[in-house]
Amino acid sequence: MPPEVAVAHWQAELTAPHDPDAGRSGEVTYFGRLGVVWRPGTLRTIVLPDGHPDAQRTATARRLLGTVETFDEHRLFATRHRLTPGSEPHLADGELSPAMLLEYVLATGDWVRPENRARQHLLEIGDLTMDLPALRLSRATDLDFGITARGAWSDGLWTVRVAVAGIGAMTLRYAANPVPLAYEPVVADGGAVSPHRDADLWCTPGAPRSCLPHPALAAILEDARRGTEGADAQRLSIDRLVLLPGCLDVDIVHRSAGGYRADAAGVPVIAVERVRFGPIEPPATPDSAFRTGSRDRVLVHTNR
Repeated sequence: MPPEVAVAHWQAELTAPHDPDAGRSGEVTYFGRLGVVWRPGTLRTIVLPDGHPDAQRTATARRLLGTVETFDEHRLFATRHRLTPGSEPHLADGELSPAMLLEYVLATGDWVRPENRARQHLLEIGDLTMDLPALRLSRATDLDFGITARGAWSDGLWTVRVAVAGIGAMTLRYAANPVPLAYEPVVADGGAVSPHRDADLWCTPGAPRSCLPHPALAAILEDARRGTEGADAQRLSIDRLVLLPGCLDVDIVHRSAGGYRADAAGVPVIAVERVRFGPIEPPATPDSAFRTGSRDRVLVHTNR
């Protein structure tokens, strides 16, 4: 509303007479909307009334925040999570699903925002690698992992590179507006997926609001993994995971020419390019260098 109209409403509330029968206590507090610039400390102090438009947003951010280790605004955010068996409803199966780890990653990336810009929209998650055995828990151990996100401009896009210690890495790319997906040709009949419901993941009141449709992503990964088991299916790699507003309403998943496509009411809202599972390869060491027939030529093998 125009500022002068808002001020008029506010003045009317401030000058209204005390009337307990009408619910007027004589004390007025004004809660505005939270903008782009807010900080982790805000979550420890702010209490929003029920029904406030940002109540769900702050509750979700608080639940997925973790223990903040570093906050360099617009550049770097590092946090640590410790998940305990039996105390986290979404760990009922004894492991953190790839989709749930991505929820923690996206929540971390949200704290690394470009300076002097409006709130950005997530375009895609790219260059994703994830070591699946590191997501499993046991009764004797907790799942303890740190997430570090670094932001910078790259090729005109706000780019946040994320490392999850001991588990994997990925790149988040943002833009001022979403980009519609092209209709990727379907190469196999699609399969219906269950609707996404946050309450199904957390089983507790006040469940965080998800960014991703977990049933659809689980169906894609299950199909991509088919035929690859054991040690040959321990590392998940995805070249690009593109998401549009409305992706939580996905109702069908197709195999496409480039990987997978997911639709909501016939409209493409998710594209997944090159999903694959493979073994976890050890990092390259200096010992991996070897000489060829030429004395002045050395080839170094590196795993990426």
